[in-house]
Amino acid sequence: VSLFRKGRMKKFLSAVGGIRSRPKYVLSFEEAERRLGSGQVKELGECFRSCTEQRDLGGKLKRGPFQRCGALRERGIIHEGDKKYVVDSVFNGFDADGKGYISWEEFVVGVAVTTDGTPTERLKFTLRMYDVENSGFVTKSDLTKLYVAIAKEDGLIQGGRRQRLPSGKRRDVDLRQEIGDIVDDIFSRYGEQYPNYERMHYFAFKRFLEADERAGTLRHFLEPEVVEFDFAE
Repeated sequence: VSLFRKGRMKKFLSAVGGIRSRPKYVLSFEEAERRLGSGQVKELGECFRSCTEQRDLGGKLKRGPFQRCGALRERGIIHEGDKKYVVDSVFNGFDADGKGYISWEEFVVGVAVTTDGTPTERLKFTLRMYDVENSGFVTKSDLTKLYVAIAKEDGLIQGGRRQRLPSGKRRDVDLRQEIGDIVDDIFSRYGEQYPNYERMHYFAFKRFLEADERAGTLRHFLEPEVVEFDFAE
């Protein structure tokens, strides 16, 4: 019973690995401001106020305005015509606390990391982009949701069925099952088994991105060229 007092249960579960919230920032706000410089910070502030329709910097930047943010497009962080899963993933990377909106501090840190981050900072940001469940890790569920979203936007899934392969051939195969098999194989190589689920921590995720061609689409801020993920064998 005492475990439930004063948040002890949450601390206990965190200690044994049952709960892990991701760190607030990949980079401190002060360091992000320093890297960007006063001129860029001022410009970003004007854009943030415009997108949140607030006079001060206390607004909440939601997904729609985020996608239309001119400062992000000018810096190549998002682009006209980006697919939804790309924009959603970048938004997740900026949304450090997983609350569903981006604060001014998160906005500045996100821009600094994606435009002037070290390889380690960019890798941590990339892990956060695909940590859909806000667990501090990339889980099998995270990766499955991402690949299903990619397949839907590429027109490969309609009603749960494969429509047309990149080669032009048709197969009556449930693509969701194929994606499940791919993710199972990825986690058998790079993941670690935890009581109720499998996950990839920072170093395992790093090995996956560096060594596996199936990670091509996920290297959004890690390579100048993005290799499109191909579900065809």
